[in-house]
Amino acid sequence: MIVTPHLAASTEEAQVKVAQELAETLRDYFMTGAVRNAVNLPALDAEQFKELEPYLLLCETLGSFVSQLATGATGN
Repeated sequence: MIVTPHLAASTEEAQVKVAQELAETLRDYFMTGAVRNAVNLPALDAEQFKELEPYLLLCETLGSFVSQLATGATGN
């Protein structure tokens, strides 16, 4: 899923620029592993991401585990 903030890009030129930036961000991630403009994640270059990736996966797994233990509404 790709979530972007409301940018009020009402002109055609602004929409083109937003689309280009999104395409560049995805290209950089898939080609080099660099993460930019992610929600709840600081900007990381490919080397930093590779170093932190095991910890990020651990956090994701722990979050999933805790949400399964929680009682009541968790927003899932």
